[in-house]
Amino acid sequence: MDIYKLLKSLPLLKNYGKDIDLWIYDFEEVMDLWDIQNPKRRLAFMKECVDYGPKEVLKRVEENCKNKTYPSIQIIKEEIEKYLRITQNDKIWELKQMKIKTNESISIFNINYIRKYKNIDEEMRKLITVEDYINSIKPRIYPCLKVPKQ
Repeated sequence: MDIYKLLKSLPLLKNYGKDIDLWIYDFEEVMDLWDIQNPKRRLAFMKECVDYGPKEVLKRVEENCKNKTYPSIQIIKEEIEKYLRITQNDKIWELKQMKIKTNESISIFNINYIRKYKNIDEEMRKLITVEDYINSIKPRIYPCLKVPKQ
């Protein structure tokens, strides 16, 4: 294994803004590509993807789970979101502001839209409407016409 190639392929958290879910997805994809399954090694590489503050959060989470298994991805995600002060309102706002890109296929857009939607608590999902989705795909008129309005 070429460690330098691996380190270059790691996704950096600072490049993802508040989209922790996508960062974790990309991180896990890299770990799977390099066949790194050991939770201790995954956490070590995750620390290489973040700046000082989130790195301290990861160390604290690791210490809290010292005698048990390593922390789950969900726990890590929640702790980093707490540290970065990402609220449910931020997630809703990000989803409502999401727009399809001109060169993006509708299926890829839908995968990303659903991923962000599922990242919102169930109670808060009620604030997302069909109209929000239509606004997200309005830059592409043909797919927009295919959405049934209620």
